[in-house]
Amino acid sequence: MGGSERNHSLAEFAPAGANQTESIFGRNSFLPENPAIAASVEVSARGAQRRCDPDRPGAQRSGSGSKISNFHTHTCYCDGKDTPRELAEEAVRLGCPALGFSGHSYTAYDPDCCMSPEGTRAYLREVLALREEYAGKLDIRLGLEQDYYSEPPREEYDYLIGSVHAVKKDGEYLIVDWSRDILLRGVEKLYGGDIYAFAEDYFRLVGDLWERARCRIIGHFDLLTKFNEDGSLLDETHPRYLRAAGEALDRLMEAPVLFEVNTGAMARGYRTTPYPGPVLRREIARRGGTFIRSSDCHRKDQLLYGLADLPQPGEVFADQP
Repeated sequence: MGGSERNHSLAEFAPAGANQTESIFGRNSFLPENPAIAASVEVSARGAQRRCDPDRPGAQRSGSGSKISNFHTHTCYCDGKDTPRELAEEAVRLGCPALGFSGHSYTAYDPDCCMSPEGTRAYLREVLALREEYAGKLDIRLGLEQDYYSEPPREEYDYLIGSVHAVKKDGEYLIVDWSRDILLRGVEKLYGGDIYAFAEDYFRLVGDLWERARCRIIGHFDLLTKFNEDGSLLDETHPRYLRAAGEALDRLMEAPVLFEVNTGAMARGYRTTPYPGPVLRREIARRGGTFIRSSDCHRKDQLLYGLADLPQPGEVFADQP
């Protein structure tokens, strides 16, 4: 779309009461009104929550869904609960055409939730072996969730998911999605309590993901809202928040990327709507962005969680990276 449209404020597209929780099940809840946007959906691209306890109270199980694929899948090599084989078996049971694995890239600032260098090599070997074994039954893709602060991968992957899980400020890493208390303490210490200054830094990194990582998918665009279900952390219609998110989109809309609609925080009981939030989903769609459905799976019984309730391919979302 033309550059002039990109100069509009995101606030123009915030519906009344947008800071309230919105159901994803309404027919027009976040479908673009412009049919040209839907017609532009890419369905033949080349190549093919982390930091949370999936056993926490409120976490939900996946429903079955035939003919739905998932390309954001974590295994026991990082912070997932299951082996690649167990996940592949579940994908076959559910009738998935394809399954993409996307282990967390090694991050020296937080090694507990990512794959170690040795684990990365073992992950590659196992996924590639499974791809051969399951040929004809399940299309297995080898991916990586590339953290903003990770070194560029040395191995060849079918696709990369680019994600921001931390913001580096004054030499310290503030992890975005570890817990609400950790986030608030970090914002107080590093930003003097200015949550919107933190959001501005976060979205600057998100806007740089394509240039930095050459990723095919932008992971959970607004992950910083993980603990904002009640709207008390920040106002997602605040001008500073919307300006920062809009500037990130200005950069990413020029890149050949897909935007995740990610149900991971829903599966684990933190949110009732997917990432990105409704205002940002509408704006990405208005700009002609292409979406991909993702469960951000960390355990096999949540492999397709919530994906059947999202719009189908040919409407808003692409179905493969």
